[in-house]
Amino acid sequence: MKILIFAFASLFTYQFALAAGTDITRDRAHQLAVHYFARYSGEGCGGAAVPELHAEYWESIVRIGYAGIPSGTIRVHRRTGTVSYNGPLRLGPTVSADSLDRWSKSLHKRAHKS
Repeated sequence: MKILIFAFASLFTYQFALAAGTDITRDRAHQLAVHYFARYSGEGCGGAAVPELHAEYWESIVRIGYAGIPSGTIRVHRRTGTVSYNGPLRLGPTVSADSLDRWSKSLHKRAHKS
């Protein structure tokens, strides 16, 4: 349930496609990391922290459980928006920002049909 709240909250701050040649902002990288965690983690409690820029990637620490135990990082490429995970959990594949946006929109549409 908490994961869905994060996903829906970030949906309202959705930023449409970035102009060609511009970097992914910190806010957009956080939104993508939150969506990635919600889609691929399988964890009931936890989330993706606000990312920090490291070279070509925004890196968001994944925190699991009530104690917020660090469990790897979600990486968002600052130019392409490609999202991946590096750490001990098996969260999922490398995906595009567009793929995560479509997934988030589909959740939003399903929630409003009920």
